[in-house]
Amino acid sequence: MLIRFFYNLIFIPVFVIGTFFLSMVTLVAVFLKKPQVCAKIARFWGRMILSAGGVKVSVYGAENIDPAKAYIVTPNHESQFDIFAISGYLPFNIKWLAKKELFDIPVFGKAIEATGSIPIDRYEKRNVVKSIKGVLSALESGSSILIFPEGTRNVDGKLLPFKSGCALFALHSKKPILPVAIKGSRQVLPKNKFFITPGRIEIHIGEPISTESLTTNNRKEFIKNLRTIMEQMLA
Repeated sequence: MLIRFFYNLIFIPVFVIGTFFLSMVTLVAVFLKKPQVCAKIARFWGRMILSAGGVKVSVYGAENIDPAKAYIVTPNHESQFDIFAISGYLPFNIKWLAKKELFDIPVFGKAIEATGSIPIDRYEKRNVVKSIKGVLSALESGSSILIFPEGTRNVDGKLLPFKSGCALFALHSKKPILPVAIKGSRQVLPKNKFFITPGRIEIHIGEPISTESLTTNNRKEFIKNLRTIMEQMLA
């Protein structure tokens, strides 16, 4: 109990001050056109926050990744700590498809926008179309994109129904889906909770799923199969 209290005491100041400082450094790196530095900052940011929360991370299946390829990365989502774990430990660089509200945060929003992350406004159709074009452009340029297919965090560890976005991007880009199963993050910080429990998170990277045969007619079946694969990875 004392250890948990200690980590909760230091987490907020480390998160706020560290995120602000590293966001400023990221903006400078973008201005100087140093994308490799931005990637290192994002990795350091994720690991710094995990350390402040007393969380350790293990990665399995990294051999399934070909650094020369672009993927549509589809992790499950049950905690805010999923973001820190992926940023800090997923062994290749990705661009995020993230809710628009994050881009409105002073300094931090500008930093993630400058690094190529793509905002999604779920309530404005015109902006959704713009986001889709941004994702497809990033995939065509060779960048991997991360999207949470559930759309939001689940509360009990069971996968929510998958949205159609990842299949839509795959349909138009023909880039492979990379399923990622995150275990243990809900025990660290469940949805709608505010106190951290130090622990361990596991990131399991599955085998890429080809989308060459994906069509409009079999898109729903594809999403269903992807969800089944991820259920098996989480079991």
